[in-house]
Amino acid sequence: MQSTRNDAAEPAAHTPRSTYLFLAIGLVCASQSANIIRIGDAHPVAIAAWRLLLASLLLLPLAWNGLKEIAALKIREKLLLILTGVMMALHLVIWIAGVQRTSVANATLLFSIQPLLTVLGAYLVFGEKPQRRIWTSITLGLLGVGVLGASNIRFSPDKLAGDGLAMLTAAFFAAYLLLGRHLRKYVADNTAYVSAVFMIAALAAFALFPFLNLPWFDYSGRNWWCFILMALIPTFVGHTSFTNALRYMEPAKISVATLLEPFFASIVAYAVWHEPITIYAVAGYILISLAVLILFWNTLVDLSAPLFKGDKGFSPPAFAEPDGPVADFPQNGFYEGEAACKEVCLEVRAISPKGRGVFALRTFRYGDVLERSPVIVLSADQWRICENTALHNYAFGWGPDQDQAAIALGFGSLFNHSFEPNAFYRKRPEEEVIEFVALRDIRENEEITVNYNGSPYGKMPVWFKDV
Repeated sequence: MQSTRNDAAEPAAHTPRSTYLFLAIGLVCASQSANIIRIGDAHPVAIAAWRLLLASLLLLPLAWNGLKEIAALKIREKLLLILTGVMMALHLVIWIAGVQRTSVANATLLFSIQPLLTVLGAYLVFGEKPQRRIWTSITLGLLGVGVLGASNIRFSPDKLAGDGLAMLTAAFFAAYLLLGRHLRKYVADNTAYVSAVFMIAALAAFALFPFLNLPWFDYSGRNWWCFILMALIPTFVGHTSFTNALRYMEPAKISVATLLEPFFASIVAYAVWHEPITIYAVAGYILISLAVLILFWNTLVDLSAPLFKGDKGFSPPAFAEPDGPVADFPQNGFYEGEAACKEVCLEVRAISPKGRGVFALRTFRYGDVLERSPVIVLSADQWRICENTALHNYAFGWGPDQDQAAIALGFGSLFNHSFEPNAFYRKRPEEEVIEFVALRDIRENEEITVNYNGSPYGKMPVWFKDV
């Protein structure tokens, strides 16, 4: 089983319902960036720097207790955190500069390539193969953006610089999402992570002030209102919701969801700036909404389940957040759904050439808890004695520094490894339990596998020949 030498973070648990609500609010808030920018006329670097600094300071009291997670990061992760902040700063500065040099329609259309860049990056970095549904959503979304700007997109030589900047900022935003996907596995406190990223990004933007001869504080009242509102709405709420969602969702999903921003922005622009909404815009919004609906359809069905408890076609998902303690989840190979199935639903079988494997005796849905294995925890000193024994192949890393070991009882130490697993595990140190959860639907008589790297998407070589 998992060697304790592997200290990869655990895969994220299921997505709490509050994450979807927060993401929806965040999309609305992030979409108002272009409308708020109109209030001021400061340099793009000044707007980006002050919005990031003010947002970071607003988050600091909430993040204070969680900053120890940032301090505990290894050097590699700290360097990646700095890189994430720089990507954030470049994204914001170049986006504002691009909008100032081309039309909003051109910038919106060219920036919309970022879902494609995010999907490509997720595949190359994490090995996340995009599902057909994601490609369908991206295609519909891009078609919607194209229709949205069909009436006023104009490509001309004087706008080439702005067009190029809009495409460049799409790459920086994709990099920002992908880096966040990796780092959120190591930092559980979202406010601490976001506050650190915003502060690093602010310092990176402020570092440009001397080279651009920008004033530090000498701005008009309208510009200060612009800074404050940019910090509060699209940054404090908007981008914080994105990083929170990264702990639970693929970057590609969040990236596609951001295509809704032009829709929310145009509603406010119509109400505040009296900008007309054309028939092209309506058609584009319908296509974009359809793209997001397709991508999140299963989620919407699951979220609506409590409203239809009397209808067997809308039973609550087995992976829903329990109201009581975690012990309410199915335990030790027993599945306790609405049918109150009490039989053992897992079985160990001899297979060649692996030796033994764990198989499903029934169909499991995505998110079902397959097994809760109690563990025997070995201290660091005890593990040093046992490390060179056969226990090495059956131990999980344990403890804050992963220097302890845990031997899983029940089926826990018998799941075989796969780089394309159908399940993942998460540790419950406070209960001395490891939970194994379905990563996708699992058929009856299918072998259940996990990725020994800790993350289901990890591609680090294992310590044995993978068969």
